[in-house]
Amino acid sequence: MAQKEYLQLKITLKGFRPPVWRRVVVPATIRLDALHTIIQVLFSWEDAHLHSFNSVKHPDVLFGPKGVGDDVYNGPQPEDQTLARPMLETSDLLYTYDFGDEWDHLIHLEKALTPAELKSKIVPYCVTGRGASRLEDSGMTDSPDSTIPFDRQAINERLAAKFSNPPTPANVVPMKRPDQTVSEKNDRPASDDEIEHSVADFLQSNPQLGQALAENKDLSKADEKTLGDFIMNQVMPQFGDSDQPTTPISDTALKKSLAGIDQADTEKQHDAYNTLMDADLTAKQAQYAAQTVLDNHWLFKDIKQTKGAAADTRTHAADLLADLLDQDDALGAKPVLTSALRTSIFTAATQYARAEKGMTLTWWQTTPLTAALELLRSAVAHDKYPKKMMNDLQETLIAVFNTLSMPLWGQESETVLEMLLEVTDAGKLSKARFKRTISRVTKAVFYDADDAGAVQTLRARSWIQVLMPLCMGLLSQDYDEEIVMDMMEQVSDYYAFHGIMLGDGSPTDYFDDPDEGDY
Repeated sequence: MAQKEYLQLKITLKGFRPPVWRRVVVPATIRLDALHTIIQVLFSWEDAHLHSFNSVKHPDVLFGPKGVGDDVYNGPQPEDQTLARPMLETSDLLYTYDFGDEWDHLIHLEKALTPAELKSKIVPYCVTGRGASRLEDSGMTDSPDSTIPFDRQAINERLAAKFSNPPTPANVVPMKRPDQTVSEKNDRPASDDEIEHSVADFLQSNPQLGQALAENKDLSKADEKTLGDFIMNQVMPQFGDSDQPTTPISDTALKKSLAGIDQADTEKQHDAYNTLMDADLTAKQAQYAAQTVLDNHWLFKDIKQTKGAAADTRTHAADLLADLLDQDDALGAKPVLTSALRTSIFTAATQYARAEKGMTLTWWQTTPLTAALELLRSAVAHDKYPKKMMNDLQETLIAVFNTLSMPLWGQESETVLEMLLEVTDAGKLSKARFKRTISRVTKAVFYDADDAGAVQTLRARSWIQVLMPLCMGLLSQDYDEEIVMDMMEQVSDYYAFHGIMLGDGSPTDYFDDPDEGDY
């Protein structure tokens, strides 16, 4: 049997919707220091700040470069002596770059590859990606002048230059800003001058429309469509996800890949899923894919089986629908889903999150419950998510936590946390409704008299994994302090019930001046 000497990784820059990610193939013997260099190239970072690695399963054990003080890393393990593969085979990794802006990258092992499967490609190389990366020190802003569009060719040129041994003058391509290479110039956001010329050309070609605009007259339906198409096709792409995968897929191949995510062979199933995720689907193909998943009830396939091929099918189906929702909701992009289909996905996402109990890691290091929560998060974050469903979010969360049979691990608690922070940041729930939602979930999970004992304690502690960092995240948003204090009091009361006092027993301990060590 051929030795699998390479790893296919998916690296996601956390905190963005639509998601920002890169798929890359690396040697199976790669160390963390080399992986650091690859991530810098993939996301156009300049290696101007500190960084660290840690396993999601063991977040307290950090890995970092030599020469960094213990006061920053708390005694890191040496990254240049640490292989990535053994860690990735047990848990996802987290790579944090710039301890000020805290760019967190989730590193997920998708599969191992043999040399024959590389098809003569030189490793490392970027397979595909989605979402614009950000400039150094730009924070979480989405303004066009702080983003760098995805350019696979430019990335692979830089990877070849970084890892060629020895490099030659002919193939050395220094790391540059995206306006410094020919390939990047073609894809960079348009400058103000270029946009101005484009608008001038458009108005010259449509004089009657231009005259109507100048005189502030009502436009005909035909002129409205012409103007709308121009804005979407010429101006708005710089604000959106301009780097969608560029691999078209035939309808026949689409049907074959969709059928592939519902088969017994896990590895072939995952390959079919990757083909779908890498494809540049037309709107009709996206609708067909979503309708196929819903019509075949793949989200609920043998729902009582928490692992195995059926659970894998559910996981892939949920991930595919989440990706389609993200594309449909992308800023500057035309919707790809019909209103009826979108609503059907919203409903299915809620029902699936309430039903999924699978918490066993698949071989690509995710759980069915994580996939269910990610789909729910994509639904809740969507601009068209109905208010009534949002108001019922509390019932969904209660169902999730009251069906847990083992502690949350991996990305599950983090996905719930990020979903709740997005809800508050976007103002999707009134403060009164949000407070009521949190209080009802807390009461149901902490004090369910019908389910006391060890399992009840497990579920309550899992909710605390969300509730405590949620308090800190809301404070950073300058959210209503009274609501945050009320949440922290619920946590304090829970611990006090178990004989543990937080600070002096007052939740206000945790919101004093952090420089005085009260955290």
